[in-house]
Amino acid sequence: MNKKSSADNQSSDYLKNEISETDILFTKNPLKAAAEYEKLLKSDPGNTGLHMRLGLLYIKLKQTSAAKEHLYFVYEQEESGLQPTSALYLALINILEDNKSEAQKLLKECIEKRSSYKKEALELTAML
Repeated sequence: MNKKSSADNQSSDYLKNEISETDILFTKNPLKAAAEYEKLLKSDPGNTGLHMRLGLLYIKLKQTSAAKEHLYFVYEQEESGLQPTSALYLALINILEDNKSEAQKLLKECIEKRSSYKKEALELTAML
């Protein structure tokens, strides 16, 4: 059992290291970063942090369909603590896509969950 635990820890440490190295590419080379994150996601498909990073990168790359796929994955994982953040970014995408009803629903959740983005969510809601 200890051998498996040790192997799991090494695998987790490796993944964390690879994510950290790829984070450096986030602003310097977003296309390469996206490819690297996608590769890392194959070894840990449930990693909400990777999904969040990919969602934000795809927004930056103006690939909203891919961004939504990753951000909705994060949004559905309430226990991750990233749900309000993903809700705000999803709301912004929905505003850009003129889907105001979905944007309002997502912003309402940001407000009700007292997220750190409550102020921004209130401002966006007032604009809709």
